[in-house]
Amino acid sequence: MTVTDVNAIENYRFLPLDEAVSPTRGAYFQRYAGFWWAVHPDRGLAFWNPKRHNGKRRAPGLGSPQCNPSEAISRSVAAKTITTWPAEVRLIEVVWIPISLSEFRD
Repeated sequence: MTVTDVNAIENYRFLPLDEAVSPTRGAYFQRYAGFWWAVHPDRGLAFWNPKRHNGKRRAPGLGSPQCNPSEAISRSVAAKTITTWPAEVRLIEVVWIPISLSEFRD
């Protein structure tokens, strides 16, 4: 893997697929039903959340989910934006993304 590949992966955060489809009790979640997801074959669901120059992430939590209800849009976006790691686009019936309520404060 080249340095470019490492940086490209570092701009993403990932949620293992088994955790995304089987939520844990007692947590808060955002639910996605019938979306096409960009999936890293080893790391799971992809979320765009680049690191800034100070090393902190742009957004709290996982970041922007790389999914869409349209297969064509998901495939197009993945092909254009994820070029340095082997993204797969998969339809996942129900995904549960853990969230922190503090992310929704004014």
